[in-house]
Amino acid sequence: MTEPSPLTRPEPREYADFYADYVGKVPEDVPVLEVLAAQGAELQKLLAGAPAETWDHRYAEGKWSVRELVGHIVDAERIFSYRALRFGRGDDTALPGMDQDVFVAGGDFARRSPMSLLDEARHLRAANLAL
Repeated sequence: MTEPSPLTRPEPREYADFYADYVGKVPEDVPVLEVLAAQGAELQKLLAGAPAETWDHRYAEGKWSVRELVGHIVDAERIFSYRALRFGRGDDTALPGMDQDVFVAGGDFARRSPMSLLDEARHLRAANLAL
């Protein structure tokens, strides 16, 4: 079986203007799947040995903690992977939006251990790379 060709950074016509800043951060000369694999490893390396107090740190009152930020990353990846599945299967049904603040509030991430969040992020990224 032949491996699919490497995905590259999308063209501006392939995404909403809102995402332009995010897409612009993806290197043009590196296959997207390599970027995604490296990002997953970087997140693990950055936070796996972080002291416990780091996970509950908030840079300002009312802002997300590091634990909530990682939970948001996991939630957003799960939603974007669902969207990618829909696109990949040719389903053109309108997709609902996501209110990130509602998701973080409902995530109860303060009760999650840092390792459980990192494990979920690692497993989810591996599944999405396979997708």
